[in-house]
Amino acid sequence: MNYEEEEIETLLNYIMNNDTNRYGSPPASKKEIEKLNKYILTKEKLDNFGIENICSVCKEEFQIGNEMLDLPCKHYFHKDCLMPWLNQHDSCPICRFELKTEDEDYEKMKIERNRNNGSSNNSEQNIRV
Repeated sequence: MNYEEEEIETLLNYIMNNDTNRYGSPPASKKEIEKLNKYILTKEKLDNFGIENICSVCKEEFQIGNEMLDLPCKHYFHKDCLMPWLNQHDSCPICRFELKTEDEDYEKMKIERNRNNGSSNNSEQNIRV
């Protein structure tokens, strides 16, 4: 390896070790989690799910009486499946719709990213109907 290759490798190692995004997004804020629609699954609600009656996290069928959580993007999960995810990530496991976090720097970065993309995280394109 020559001197130039060593410099490039050193630079790449520095960038990789100091990349704030390498571990993914921060956890969803506790306030946002508290706002989520929480409910016990009823037969009526289960019938409305149609063919989408499997939790995307655990891959088990939803059952009447399950504790459930709905995200703003309209995806729904077992509460016990979604909570560990939201305690590590701020996004929907299916569509990556982002909830607010308690990380001010990350929130500023999201605003700047949306400004540069000409979109808003709350736009209809991010919401499943």
